[in-house]
Amino acid sequence: MNNNKLPIRMKVTDIAGSNLCVSSEDGSAVFEKLLAALNTDRSIELDFSGIELVISAFLNAAIGRLVEHLTIPQIEGRITFTHLSEDDRELIDRVLDNAVLYYEEPDRFRKSLEMEEEDAK
Repeated sequence: MNNNKLPIRMKVTDIAGSNLCVSSEDGSAVFEKLLAALNTDRSIELDFSGIELVISAFLNAAIGRLVEHLTIPQIEGRITFTHLSEDDRELIDRVLDNAVLYYEEPDRFRKSLEMEEEDAK
């Protein structure tokens, strides 16, 4: 089999340097690796094995920013997320949905967040 067609396997703990995916800086490091890998014609396996905690700030920086470059079907067609809990998979789906809204109408999205914050006070 041609190794150039095998998926590129990226272990999140290796990129983030931790089993806690909580900082947007670590998320940005994952995003940069993903973006570089997406410039190849290979699929990507983003392996979350060993990760104990994933929060939306990390996922927004790592995955949500991909929506600026690709559609959701393109992301889902190229990247496989492995070793995730059902809750973390749902969080990725929410992050992608919110990213679509943000990149379609950033000003409107910001206003809606501001209104939610005001309502929470």
